Amino acid sequence: MGHGSVIDYFMCDTGDGSEDYCVLDPAINLSDHLPVVIRCRCVYSDCLPAAEATRAPKVEQLRWDHADLLQYYNTTMSLLYPLYNDLVQFETVQYASDNEDRRNFIDYCYNKIVDSLKYTADLHVPLHYKNYYKFWWSEELNCLKDKAIRSDKIWKDAGRPRPSTDCQHALCR
Repeated sequence: MGHGSVIDYFMCDTGDGSEDYCVLDPAINLSDHLPVVIRCRCVYSDCLPAAEATRAPKVEQLRWDHADLLQYYNTTMSLLYPLYNDLVQFETVQYASDNEDRRNFIDYCYNKIVDSLKYTADLHVPLHYKNYYKFWWSEELNCLKDKAIRSDKIWKDAGRPRPSTDCQHALCR
């Protein structure tokens, strides 16, 4: 029939709070309820608790599931292999060194390992905000989403028919 209406309401305490609105009809929305987007002018005080929450730092984390692991391993090996030679050399002279030398060498090795791993991770492991990726999303869900979008397009092209008990439409089968 091609008819539609906007019957949702948005209320604000001032008459000039709403700047613009539009009704969206995205392909992935499989509901007969359409989302309404409203642009508002908001004035807030810094003393409100919500203002503090917006200033809180976002947590970033290494995403190993999206890392180039081969490059990570190769770069780590090239940075740490010289340390192996230092270890071999220290092993041959450790009996002649005192405890202070041993502590200094252990600190040197520790710092070299930590610095190398951090440098390599910065190069090859993406850093994203927490929940940046949908960890549960899969290829099967991609296929289901594509099918849902195609089905929605067929339904809209057919004039959005309502389901009935004697439906003969391709979507009803």
